[in-house]
Formats: sequence, C-alpha cells, structure tokens
Amino acid sequence: GTLEPRKNVSGLLDAYAALPARVRESHPLLIACAWGWKADALRQKLADRKLAGHVRLLGFMNDSQLAAVYGACTALVWPSFYEGFGLPPLEAMSCGAAVIVSQAASLPEVVDDAGPLLDPADAESWTAAMARMADDEKFRTACRERSMRQAAKFSWRRCVEDTVACYRRALRED
Repeated sequence: GTLEPRKNVSGLLDAYAALPARVRESHPLLIACAWGWKADALRQKLADRKLAGHVRLLGFMNDSQLAAVYGACTALVWPSFYEGFGLPPLEAMSCGAAVIVSQAASLPEVVDDAGPLLDPADAESWTAAMARMADDEKFRTACRERSMRQAAKFSWRRCVEDTVACYRRALRED
C-alpha cells in the first residue's frame, strides 16, 4: 500500500513518539509501504528527535517479505480512519502476529477479539496499547493465539461458499 492520510500514519507517529524511550529503543517502528499523496508532513514528522533512528521505512514489500516481517514483529499496529476490508491485519494475523487495530469501518469484523480495537483519533490509547504489547509477554502471546484463531475463519473457500449461499437466498426470495 501507500502512505496516505486515511492510513493515519501521522497519528501512529504521534503515539509512537509518546512511548517511553526504552520501548522505542527496543521496539523500532517498521513502516512497510510506498510514499503516497500528502506525505510531506510525514517526512517532516519523521525528523522529530524522538522518532529519529527508531522508525524505519521499508518501502514496498512483496508477499514473502511481508510474511517474514509479520511473523517476527511484536505487533501489527493499524490505526486507519477507513479501510474497505482490512487485508493487512488479516494477513498479519494469519502469520501469527498480535494486532492493535482501529475500530473504524470493517476492521472490528475482521479482527474481532484478536487484539485491541481503538479509536483512531485517540493517540493516548494507541501509546498505551503499544506499551502493553511491548511489555506484557503474556498479553502478547494471548493476542497472537487469538489472531491465529480469528484468521482461520477467513479463506477463499469460505468466501465462495458464503457468496453462493447469499445468491441462493436471494433467488429464493424472488
């Protein structure tokens, strides 16, 4: 994907900058996407002394690279204001990642109880959730386990079966 305003990366950077220095030092923020529109403000924000050296822009990544990052990360943090479906959180969960996700749009349906669902505009709650995920191994492990269970509910086979069932119901109603 690309960095664009609806992804709320600016809010993520604010929340990350508010983490204690020890958390930022031990848990770098990795951003895997290409620059999008209106990204100049993000470039300026990345120069902030609290972020310098702790945020790494990985650029575009192919599926196998993303899977490796998802599998190794402390958590996927996805603070979007809007998502059509929320494929990246689902992909991360299927790789065993813990997730911290926005409660906007379709994301609660995708994530369910796999991880914290937060108001995308509440930077303090994002800071607190990231700190807890970094510091609380028992919580992080429980989130990873719930992620795997939730991700298993999604498959192309199930998608086709649900779509066919929907059409059959619609045809019966006519």
